[in-house]
Amino acid sequence: MSESVALEAIAEVRAIDAFRKGFRAHPDQVNAPHSSDAEIVAIGPERWLALTTDALSSEISLGMYQDPYTAGWVLVMANLSDLAAVGARPLGLLNTLSLPPSWEGNVSARLSAGMADAAAAVGTYILGGDLNEAPAPVLSGSAVGWIEGAPLVTRVGVQAGDSLYATRAVGLGNAYATAFLMGHTTVARDIESVYRPVARLAEGLQLRPWVSAMMDGSDGLMTSLDQLARLNGVGWEIEFSSHLLNAQARRFMAGMNHPDWALLCGEHGDYELFFTVPENRQPAFEAACANWDWQPVRVGVASTTPGIRLHADGYAPFSFDGSFVRNLLTNCQGDWRAFVVAFWQYGQAQGLDKVILDTREAGS
Repeated sequence: MSESVALEAIAEVRAIDAFRKGFRAHPDQVNAPHSSDAEIVAIGPERWLALTTDALSSEISLGMYQDPYTAGWVLVMANLSDLAAVGARPLGLLNTLSLPPSWEGNVSARLSAGMADAAAAVGTYILGGDLNEAPAPVLSGSAVGWIEGAPLVTRVGVQAGDSLYATRAVGLGNAYATAFLMGHTTVARDIESVYRPVARLAEGLQLRPWVSAMMDGSDGLMTSLDQLARLNGVGWEIEFSSHLLNAQARRFMAGMNHPDWALLCGEHGDYELFFTVPENRQPAFEAACANWDWQPVRVGVASTTPGIRLHADGYAPFSFDGSFVRNLLTNCQGDWRAFVVAFWQYGQAQGLDKVILDTREAGS
């Protein structure tokens, strides 16, 4: 199956392609559509601009973030995470904020504080932007950075046999979405107080010499891997065990009496980076990262067999249909209640809710 046909199975991809159909391509842009988290434009010998834009949409319209500070923090990190995924150094951010009159005062101040603290946490700046009034809030940002020296890193370059890693254990973002969408109001509030994802900018820079491809995990692990699989014509063999999962996330899920599988398969991520290391670089990579102040989490390996398979000790492999989950909200006509019901029914039909992982804990 060709790359374009594989991607066209995803409703979001089709919508983007239809919308951008009349756009002219910049002669110095080096990334193809869908192939990179940030847009990359050459500005000199082995020097590129990295540009990205992102908005909080469903999170705001659904009222998922009760504290405006969370919205401000996530808005900044969402944009910076796209720069991290191409190994760029950030110059800063611009923001377009349309706020209703009811947000004046403390709400607006909390939003601003979250943005300021997030930028400071990773050593970058809010450069400016546009602030105006609107009936409903619209929060959007754009991040700019630069890349120096080869190699360029995008989502393309995975070969069968490449090892797959994450920068940290995942799942807290999906625990948050589970609590909110399933009506666990108190738990959602508790998770929000600790949900402060961090754009892995320093890690992206460290990883550039080693990786064959890299992608930000804002949409969760399985959605990200589905996109990488379609772009590269590979499949994935995933090691579904407790070492992949954030310890706090597991405890929150247990408290809600929900199984762990949604922490991998949901689409509200943690902004970790997912990356692949070629077989011939593996020994040197392992030696190098042993001296880092953070340790990658092994996720699995790229395969010649199409699709995504989850391997859990004591269970037959589970096949995960990425297109089903990625198209689910479209097929539910934007109805989030219907989405939640269909999502959980899918996992139950696959038998994922029966998987009991060991009690080892990954990092918090």
